[in-house]
Order: sequence, then C-alpha cells, then structure tokens
Amino acid sequence: MQHLIRAIVKAVKGNWVWFLLGAGAAVAVLPLVFYGAFWGVYRERILPGVRVVNMDVGGMSRDEAMRNLASLETDFVGQGSIDLSIVETATAAAGTNFEVNLDDLGIKYDPEATVDEAISYGRGGGWVNNLQQQWLALDQGVRFEHKPQIDEQRWTDFVSTVSAQVNKPGVEASVRWVDGGDGSPIQVFAGEDGTELDGEQVADKLMGQLKALDHQPLVVALSPTQHQVSDAVVEMTRVRAEKLLERQLTLNLAVDDKSNNETWTLKPEDIVPLMQVGGGWQEDKIADYVDNLALGVNREPQNALFKFESGKVTEFAPGLNGVTLEQKTTKDNILKALEKLETADEDQNVEVVAQLTPPELSTPDVNSLGIKELLGHGDSTFFHSIAGRIHNVALTANRLNGVLVPPGETFSFNQTIGDVSAETGYQSAYVIKDGRTILGDGGGVCQDSTTLFRALLDAGLPIVERQAHAYRVGYYEQNSKPGFDATVYAPSPDLKFKNDTPGHILIQATADTKNLTLVIELYGTSDGRKAEIKNYQQWGAVPAPPPLYQDDPTIPAGTVKQVDWAAPGLKVKFDYEVTRGGETIFEKTFTSNYRPWQAVYLRGV
Repeated sequence: MQHLIRAIVKAVKGNWVWFLLGAGAAVAVLPLVFYGAFWGVYRERILPGVRVVNMDVGGMSRDEAMRNLASLETDFVGQGSIDLSIVETATAAAGTNFEVNLDDLGIKYDPEATVDEAISYGRGGGWVNNLQQQWLALDQGVRFEHKPQIDEQRWTDFVSTVSAQVNKPGVEASVRWVDGGDGSPIQVFAGEDGTELDGEQVADKLMGQLKALDHQPLVVALSPTQHQVSDAVVEMTRVRAEKLLERQLTLNLAVDDKSNNETWTLKPEDIVPLMQVGGGWQEDKIADYVDNLALGVNREPQNALFKFESGKVTEFAPGLNGVTLEQKTTKDNILKALEKLETADEDQNVEVVAQLTPPELSTPDVNSLGIKELLGHGDSTFFHSIAGRIHNVALTANRLNGVLVPPGETFSFNQTIGDVSAETGYQSAYVIKDGRTILGDGGGVCQDSTTLFRALLDAGLPIVERQAHAYRVGYYEQNSKPGFDATVYAPSPDLKFKNDTPGHILIQATADTKNLTLVIELYGTSDGRKAEIKNYQQWGAVPAPPPLYQDDPTIPAGTVKQVDWAAPGLKVKFDYEVTRGGETIFEKTFTSNYRPWQAVYLRGV
C-alpha cells in the first residue's frame, strides 16, 4: 500500500499540470450532468415551483395537471355564487347585498389553456430566457391565474340592474322659471351631489376572485359624484338671470317661398332655463331646441305637378325647394346672440340658416298659364265646431280648390261655390240671418270666405267687395285679431277680387277636419308687388246686452236651450296699401262695425 501511495505521489509530482486539468474538467462537466438529469425528469412535466391558482403543479404531467385543475374548478363553480355588498362609503359597516350567480353570468373556464401556459413556462424561448425562467421557478416560484370568460351582455345587464338599485343620481344645478309667485320668477337650484356604482371597479374585483377561484365576499364602495355649487355661484347666477327679464330673442328663417318664411320668439321664460349655472349657456339644450326646429322646417324637394281638366285644375303641386336646416350654424348663431343678449341693452335677432335643394321639375315647366309661385297665404282655425259646420267648411274648400281666375277677370265667391243648400250637399249648422243666429244649410261657409280674404290681403290683390259679419264670431278670432273676417250669403253679401296680375291665379284650399284648420293659398305670377296692413285700430267697445229668455212651447217644460251667444260690440279699421317698386298701386281702408250681441235662451213652457 505504501508502495502504491508513493507511486501515485511520484506520478503526480511528475504530471501535476495534467492532474489539474482533469480535475477542472470534472468540475465543469458535473453541472451539465446534473442539468441533463434534471431535464430528463421534467422534459414532459411542469417545472418545479410552478403553481396554478393555489395548487402546486410542479412535476405534474399535462394530464395530471388537467385533472387536478378541473377538480378544483368544479368545486369552485359548484358553490354557485359570490356575495357582493355595495356600501355607501369605504368605511360603512353594512350595505346592500347582491348575489353574483356564476351560471347566470355565463362564466366559463378553459383548463386546457391554463395548463398549456403553465407547462410551456421555461420552454420555447431562447436558452438564456429559458434558464432565467427555470431558475425563477426554482428560487421564488411562479403562479398562473385560471382566467375565466364572462358573457359581456349578461355582465352589463347585471351591473345595470345593481346600479339601478344602489345609485343615487346627482342633480345638476339649474336655473328655473317659476310662474305664479309673488316675487321674481327666477329660481336658481344649487344641485345635489350623488353616488354611483363604478362598474369597472366591480368587474376588476370580481375578475380577481374568479381568477383565484376565491369565494370570499366582495365589498365595493359607491363613488361620489359632484354636482352641487356654492351659495356664491347661486347668487351670481341669479343676478345674471334677472338682467334678462326684459329681453327676448327673435329667430328668423327666410327661404324662397312664403310658406317657409318663419319667425320664432324666445321670451325670458324660454331663455332663462338655457343658462348654465356659474356662467355660459347649456349648449345641449340649445342643440335640442334646434333639433325641434329642424323637424318643422326640413322637407324634401317637391316636383311640380299640374293637371287641367274641364276648366279646372284637378291636380296641382307647386315646385318647392327642399329645405334643410343647418343645425350647427343655427345653434352657433343662437349661442352668440344669447351671449350678446347679456351685455347689450336691446333684444337680439338670430338668422336661422337653411340650405335649399331645387326640385328636378319646377312649376313653370308644367303649365303655360303663368302659375309660377305662391302669391298669398291665408289660414284660420275652427275649433269647437259642430259636425255639420266641419262638413260644410271642408265641402266649400273642395269647391274652391283648383279654381282658376284668368288675368283681368273678377272672382265672385258666391258664384264660384254655387247653390248652398241641402240639395247640393250642405248640412245644417249655425248661420247669421235676420239678426239671429239660427240653424241653416251651409253654416261654416264664412270660414272659407274669411280665410280667402286673408290670402287676398297677403297677395296684394284688389278686393272689390267685402263685408264684415254683423257681430264678432269666435271662430274668426281664434288665430287672428278682430276685423279680418268676410261674410257671404247669396246673392249678397259677396267676396270679390280682381286678378290684375300678368298670369292666371290658382286657388288652392285645404281643410284639415282632424286638426280643424283651413289653409287657402293663391298661386300665379308675381309682378313684384308688396302688400302692407297699416294703422290697425280698435275702438268703441260695448259689452254684450243681458241675456234674452224666450218662452217656447215646442220644448219640454223646465228645459232651457241656448240658441244665440253673447259677443261684445267693437269697431275696427285698418289701411291696406299695395306698392310696387316704391310706388303705390292702390290702397283701401277696411272697416268692421260689430254690434253687441246678446245671448238668447229658449225656455220650455
């Protein structure tokens, strides 16, 4: 043995360099041997130190990890729900409780995807990245979440349902107009703060527990919303609003035909609610107002239509431009005018801007009678009319509609509509005859003559004959001042006008028996004339006489029946002037002398 040791020592002393090299090689190869052995064990298994949720899956094969994770998932989903508590504030002791049902939300897991993510850790990248991940798993451990899928629509519905029960909506500060009070009609409301559920916060917290397969109850605090303003802002706004009590805004729309030339007036009660508390104006409300304007203004282009048969126009539609309100420009114009209204000492006007789209076929293209444009427009309402009167108004409008008046001829209302009697289709309604209001055939015809009179005034045509009613009739003052009516009763009185224009005049009459409105329009060729009503006056008001009661043996005893209605007396006059190019063509003064009228009652005896 000693000889052997000496031989070894002698050999080492003679070959020490080679000895050191061999030892170093052994040290270098040893880790590779160990790593090779390690990789041989975990080549088809999850690396040690890897966890899914709270389950250690290190060393498991893919199938083993799938079975274990599926079992863990089944236990979690099998419990069915997670409790959710919504509290007013983060420090509140209790709140409103809800149940998050996993099945109702359509929550699903994908164990295969989660296990694939775990088993691929430390593999598939570059060798440096793989070594880093493998060392991290061994040294500190790595945890993977089990990511669920949620039906987005069901989750949105759930959050909406919860929010509807727990939210306390705030109320924005506002300026209000209050009628009927003894003091100022302006009321500035400071607003109220509120609370609301933060759906994203709930989703984040719930997702965290779903990923961790954790059934611990969720507690979520409502988020405050700021709406209330200070007393100083309230007072500043009140002072600002009261400066507008005597101001108004006028909106003007001017297009190519009279039917769409409109004016709207915003009074203080309309303007004040548009104010923004603290300064400025509520642009969303202004936009809403313009939206509503557009609904009444916008229209598609209308191609002209003209059909002439047996001396009468049976079909007619004027060519009309399409109108589209430029809402943004109009809204901006209103906003600028409101801002100026606060600093200026006068009312403001606003241009309502619209784009026009011409029709493919215009009115001159479809007829040779000189009917090119709208000359005059008249309208009236006949609310509270009995059925017979409504029928007669519509029947008369039908007889006027489509009538052509050649150049130079004089139109007679009575001759045009012909015989007014039961034989010609008229029904019984109240008429004025022999100083009494009685039931007679054709009651309501004067609604049409009155409306035509207004259209003639608008058109600037010479009115040859017109007579006012004996007393004031409520129908003719529903949308007009007294003095703009015309009575007819064959053979006289009559309503007549002369066509002194270059072309034919077409009468278009439309009775709306549902809304109880009547419109009469006159079409022809304009020669540039303009009509003006001037010096309108009312005087000589006289109250109605006391009611008159008359005995009538034809009605049951004790019954009282009203057959005439009271109306105060009044005198009215106005001047009618028609000009062209600054020169007066003709002028006329119209006078109406309405007698006071007493109510008459029949008494059964």
